[in-house]
Amino acid sequence: MPWCPKCMVEYNEGYSVCSDCQSILVVELSQDMMDEYKNTKMENTLSTIKPLTNIGIAVISLLKPEFAGLTVVASVLGELFGYFDNKSTERRLKKLQDKIENLGIKLEDFKLKLDAMDEHGAYFIRNSIKHLCLSALPETVDVLNKSIIDYIMANEKDKGLPEEAGEIIRQLNAHDISQLRKIKRHISNNISTSKLLSAPPKIEHETTTNEPVSNSEIKFVPRRLQDRNMIYGSNTIMWSDYSAVSDPDNDKIPELGSILNTTLVNEKGEKIFDHLYEPRSLLKLQSLGVLHFDIVNSMGFISPININRFHITHFGLKILEYID
Repeated sequence: MPWCPKCMVEYNEGYSVCSDCQSILVVELSQDMMDEYKNTKMENTLSTIKPLTNIGIAVISLLKPEFAGLTVVASVLGELFGYFDNKSTERRLKKLQDKIENLGIKLEDFKLKLDAMDEHGAYFIRNSIKHLCLSALPETVDVLNKSIIDYIMANEKDKGLPEEAGEIIRQLNAHDISQLRKIKRHISNNISTSKLLSAPPKIEHETTTNEPVSNSEIKFVPRRLQDRNMIYGSNTIMWSDYSAVSDPDNDKIPELGSILNTTLVNEKGEKIFDHLYEPRSLLKLQSLGVLHFDIVNSMGFISPININRFHITHFGLKILEYID
């Protein structure tokens, strides 16, 4: 049976030329032919991986060896070298390294915490760093880095909130981060333009019947009524206060839903959509468990986004710790 001396492919009888490389087929392969084939294949492989090796060298040359040598970092680097821009990876990892050092955390202590993680923790951090390098929008990088570091350095019993916060942060965009900054400023400045209503007095006892009672032996079942007027200190923000800060010249408090469905035009008559990003981010933050809405109860149809106030949940408070 004839063979191609370059491709090392065997042909059926009747063929004389290789269909791929056009080489003359030989009756049998000599040892020299096989050695030459192995050497050529090795050279082609090296030429393919050389650029990837250069990428790896370019990235880790700017990182401290003890940081680049962390198992989770090295693992992610190895995966990214094959298909992602080295400069972007370099910048992202350098920011994480700098944040660790700026927080006064020694890399040796950081490594000890990483090494002590169970399988769940190791995968969570690996996925977080991979997201940092591959998918995180620039506006979310700093917040994500803080959540990664917080999770790693936290005691085992305290890792729950940082993990949930990290998962939420990976789903945020630039408008969401901007909205969280606004909420944090609102809390910090203690902005308030309306009086928070206090709960009405509780009705301690009320009979369950309107009939006159003459028998002193009858026992009455007390019914306690209480308005659900929940306020969690500064973690509760009235929509009237929040919207007044956004548009202080507007006397009418806009409903969240009406903002989403309102079309605005500029002086040139062109449609503009900047006003849509705030309500959309608020709705997104509620769906992620960062905020909790209390809606206005009205006659007829009730809109789930006609809010009276919103509360910042524990997950939201944790994320606000990472927001500058």
